[in-house]
Amino acid sequence: ANSYISLAIGLGSVVAAGTAPFLKWAFGYQMPINAQFIMAALAFLLGMLWTCIVIKERKLAKEEKTALIIAHRNPDGDAVGSAFALKMIYEALGGKAYTVCAHEIPNYLRFMELGNNKLLTDIPEDYNTVITVDTAAPTQFGELEYLCEKVDFAIDHHASCTEYSDSYRDGTACAAGELIFKIYEILKAQNAIKEIPDVARLIYAAISADSGSFKYSN
Repeated sequence: ANSYISLAIGLGSVVAAGTAPFLKWAFGYQMPINAQFIMAALAFLLGMLWTCIVIKERKLAKEEKTALIIAHRNPDGDAVGSAFALKMIYEALGGKAYTVCAHEIPNYLRFMELGNNKLLTDIPEDYNTVITVDTAAPTQFGELEYLCEKVDFAIDHHASCTEYSDSYRDGTACAAGELIFKIYEILKAQNAIKEIPDVARLIYAAISADSGSFKYSN
């Protein structure tokens, strides 16, 4: 904000310093000193107005990056690991995210609460993007089913599912964590994010949970 205010002051100074000589050179008109001050003041006010608009637009742009990531009711390792990993990826991209669920995280999965990861049951209000992970149908939302109509995007691996939003679905994947892994690898390849060890750990735990520790046929 300070840089924009400085620019506004600079604009006023340029207008004040340049207008009078230009009018005298082009039209032979000598602008009175008080008129020069008025011109500078108007230029400063316009600059301040522009500053306010830019600051507001930047604030709105930041607010637009707040996501609500929903895991299915009675969350398992894949749901929790995928939700937490996606949250950390989203934050690495410069956004803000919450992970929520109708039920609390089971004690046996609390080892996944890496960094600031928490599975909330109270829904924050400052979100404007809704993403689900490992949630095949609206009935899996539990008490949060009222949020179904607000979902912008779903990431899921179930071959049998109910479409309720735009989605990235792959019924051949063994876990939602596998799809998060693909997203993670693409973003790293594009240099959009760097390696995040905790994301790798969460993805590993998610895939391990839904593959029976890599023993199932999937």
